[in-house]
Order: sequence, then C-alpha cells, then structure tokens
Amino acid sequence: MPTLCLTHQGSQLGFAAGRLTVRLHRKEIFSAPAELVDHVVAVGGVQITARALAFLLDNGIETSFLTLHGRYRGRLQPPLSKNVVLRKAQFARADDPDFRLAFARAIVAAKLTSQYHACLRWGRQAAASHARDAARSSAESVAHARSQSARAADLHQLPVM
Repeated sequence: MPTLCLTHQGSQLGFAAGRLTVRLHRKEIFSAPAELVDHVVAVGGVQITARALAFLLDNGIETSFLTLHGRYRGRLQPPLSKNVVLRKAQFARADDPDFRLAFARAIVAAKLTSQYHACLRWGRQAAASHARDAARSSAESVAHARSQSARAADLHQLPVM
C-alpha cells in the first residue's frame, strides 16, 4: 500500500467522506480513498486536522514527521496489536533453525543483489577505465558471494562483506 508524502509547505491534510484530502490555501490539491493509504509522512510546515489524525490512529496508519530538510522528528504510532497468538507463532518460527537459515539466506541474497546492481551502476557511470575495472571486479566478487549464500548450510557460512 502506498505512502502519502505531504511536502507542500502550508498544506493541510484532512479527512472527509472516506477520503484523505490535501488542501493548500483552501484549495484541494489532492484526494485519495483513505483505505489506500498505509503510512503518512509530513515534511516541514504541514498541518494535519484533528479529524484526520483520529482517522489515522483508529485505522492503524502511522504518521512520520520530518523537518523541511528531511531530518526525522518523530512519529505518531497507533497502539500495537496485542495479538498473543500471532506473537507466539512468530517466536516459534524464530526457534526453527530451518526457517532462520532460509530467512537469513533471503535477506543476504537481497542485499547482495542490491550491492551487485550498485557496482554495475558505478561502473557504467565511471569516467576512468581503472574505476570501471574496479567496479566490474567488485560486481564479480559480490556475485560470487551471492552464489555462496544460496549454498550455505548454516548461518555461519553466509558471506559477510
């Protein structure tokens, strides 16, 4: 589900008729069905009406506040679920060594894939040939580590880069 980012300085987020609306100088500049939003980010001098805040909290939608320059200020978080059955199931999965290994492999593979693509991008953007060669070499090392991670028999065999 999408995140609603409020960046227009002086704008106001409101809620009416099942929709979240953004107004600037009393003119509506954006409107979306409220059920489509799962997170709100307010950047700088943005206002949120009491009715919109009540809707966000009642529907479990977290709201983050940033300065105009993107520094994190804080967040408004709805109460956490007290679903004991879910928590017990999560802890049981965490105790399963096969699940832990599969989960760790997936995380490491995703991170290495991202790193691999960053090396390739760096190589394409490099002006000097030695920088392109270094990027290519780094990408090959990351690709090798990614293939090793798929074959890891336990957590200690996962590559660390």
